[in-house]
Amino acid sequence: MTAGLDTSLLSELGELDDSGEGLLPRGLVEDYEMNRQKLVVDLRLGVQSGDLKKVEFAAHSLRSSSGGLGAKSAQLACEKLESYGREAWTIPHSEVEGMLSHVETETRLAWIALTEYVAIHHPANPPAA
Repeated sequence: MTAGLDTSLLSELGELDDSGEGLLPRGLVEDYEMNRQKLVVDLRLGVQSGDLKKVEFAAHSLRSSSGGLGAKSAQLACEKLESYGREAWTIPHSEVEGMLSHVETETRLAWIALTEYVAIHHPANPPAA
C-alpha cells in the first residue's frame, strides 16, 4: 500500500485487461480524474448553498470511485462528508469547509498516486520485450 493507495486493486484490474497494454487501468484513472474534478465542484456548490442532498450524492460518488481504485485515504475523507450530507449534522460551516478541503486534498493526492502507479506498471508505450 502506497500513501493511502491499495495497489492490489489496480494490479487486479491490470490482470483483467484483455489488451495487455494497460488500457483498462489507465482508462479508469483518467475517468477518475474527470469525475473527481466535476464532483469536487458539485461538493463545493452543495456546501456553499446548503444543499445537503447534493453534498451527499457527490461525496458518495467520489467515495465509491476512490474506493474502487484502492484510494483508501480519499475514500475515508469522502465518507465523512457524505455522512454530513446524509445526516444533516449541525456543525460550524468552517468545519464543513475543512472537511471539503480535506476531500479535495486527499482525492488530488489519490489521483497523483494512481497516475504514478499506472505510469510505472501500465505504461502507455510499454518497452519492447
